Amino acid sequence: MFEARAIQNSFHKMLVSYLNGIPIRKHPLTFFSKLSKDIYYYNNADTLINCFNKYSSTNVPVLSESYKLRIPHYEGTNPVVHKIMNILNAELCDYLHSAYVHGSLGTYEEVEYSDFDGLVILNKCCFADKKSLVNVFKILDKCQKLMLQQDPLQHHGWFILTYLDLRYYCDTYFPKTLFSYSKSLLHNKDEHLTILSRDSKDESISHYYEFSNSIIERINSNVYPSNMYQTKLFISKILLLPSLFLSAMGEPVWKKYSFDLLNKYIDNELLVIFSTASCIRDSWDYIPSSFNNLFIKYPNNTTKYLFNEFSKDLDHNIIKQLDSKYFVLLRELISQLGNYLTEKYNHEAH
Repeated sequence: MFEARAIQNSFHKMLVSYLNGIPIRKHPLTFFSKLSKDIYYYNNADTLINCFNKYSSTNVPVLSESYKLRIPHYEGTNPVVHKIMNILNAELCDYLHSAYVHGSLGTYEEVEYSDFDGLVILNKCCFADKKSLVNVFKILDKCQKLMLQQDPLQHHGWFILTYLDLRYYCDTYFPKTLFSYSKSLLHNKDEHLTILSRDSKDESISHYYEFSNSIIERINSNVYPSNMYQTKLFISKILLLPSLFLSAMGEPVWKKYSFDLLNKYIDNELLVIFSTASCIRDSWDYIPSSFNNLFIKYPNNTTKYLFNEFSKDLDHNIIKQLDSKYFVLLRELISQLGNYLTEKYNHEAH
């Protein structure tokens, strides 16, 4: 059982890295791979295919905890969603088991600054040969570039799984509850999805600690958001913290409803952390500069780095809200949540 989990998690990490042009295994990026994902995909395709073959041949425990979900097709009017739908249906339909948009776009509640939250589940034929794999990921990457038209400060791309994950589903990566707030992007695919879910409690706990520790490490190093891109990423992390904590506590819930449920775990004075983050998001006003538009038009690892470092500086109002007191309270919040987790699982262990 533990070997199957380790192989699944290792392959999934590699899959995400491959999509985003991040080095996998001991394959450093060449100069040309840094400039072109097409070259990167080609150079690393064999490694990913070999790892997929290992994963697909792994014996996994037979699971009985089955979830049958119905995910309706997208019927909204968002132009970016429709552009991506058109590409997926025209070019990748046979290669995708399913594809979904979730979050505010999936519930038709998007606002101007909403980012694109999407999940693709790959079919076996994606990994049939090098040419197929490279072609699929080039098209998925093309869609990721379109996501920047929805939100120029988008800091993530596709969530990505394979059909194999549905037989041995890890809730940590994409919690099943999110499917209730999702819409299907593929026209001719069945609206129904069946998942065989495994225990992923330990992984949810580890994921929460890794996530919260990454925030604390930046505070300890006096690394604070200094421009609009970094601030959007920081605010997104803060607003995701409650749902990750609740998942680790065995209470998975959609992010929108996580804040009220967190009240019983923290002091009232700490709730200002989330109200401040929400206030900043609600008043978000960002127009890319001519320089920033280069990243949107020609996104790659190099331009993304430049965009991260040189996007617009923070306006004075945001600086006032993210003051030293805010980060003191944030540290205390993470400490309290960590204590609850430790207490809960120490108690269960005995």
